[in-house]
Amino acid sequence: MLTDEQKQFYIDNGYLILRECIPSPEAADLRAELFSIVNKPWAGSTRLGILYEKGAKGKDPTNPLGANFVMASPLLGDRWFKLTLDERLVNPIIDLLGPDINLHDQKIPIKPPGHVSTQRWHQDWAYEKHDRPELAALLLYLDDTAPGAGATKLAPRSHKHGPLPHDRPDTLSIEDSLIGDDWIQPEMHAGDALIIHTWLAHSIGDNTSDTTKAMVAHVYKTQQAVDIHGNTRAMAEMPVARGGRVVLKADW
Repeated sequence: MLTDEQKQFYIDNGYLILRECIPSPEAADLRAELFSIVNKPWAGSTRLGILYEKGAKGKDPTNPLGANFVMASPLLGDRWFKLTLDERLVNPIIDLLGPDINLHDQKIPIKPPGHVSTQRWHQDWAYEKHDRPELAALLLYLDDTAPGAGATKLAPRSHKHGPLPHDRPDTLSIEDSLIGDDWIQPEMHAGDALIIHTWLAHSIGDNTSDTTKAMVAHVYKTQQAVDIHGNTRAMAEMPVARGGRVVLKADW
């Protein structure tokens, strides 16, 4: 359960860091399982997509094919499905958004060595418009990150401006001039989590280190928020919590 101070920090700043959301050995085990899957051709559901970065091939022995994204991550297997319902992840969302929560999106961004993202400053809202801004992304880090090594950039309090124009000519992103110098890039450790309001401007950190950086990203929403963007992820709209309690118990 979040403290009143944590809830107010999220309201004021548009993000919240949860240290040791899961134990670091568990994060390491998830990471090992992830790369055991993406390091060979995927033979499961075609609704799951694994993307690779050609220039990263062979740069990291733990990620020899240069995997850089997994879409519809619960389809990787039972453990990844259960993670969407994990109370350690869902309960903070309940505290911030309310008692009735649905899943909106699930993915695993991966930054191999040398990764430079084309997605610069942006709000998730640009990709997940609803009839109300009652969404939040929870990023569960599977690796330690730092500036230059995959750390996420955040523009605190930018969510208070509402939707910002995403009109950079090269990508669906916000012009740097709208953000200025009012941003931070916190170091995160394996097992930490970061919750981001759908209107908070943030940027994918580049990875100039020699090791791959991975995180699990779940986007949760209130039951009442109606998708007007057209999300086609495998488990979009799945009920996650009702009345302040996780509704499904994946106990097999």
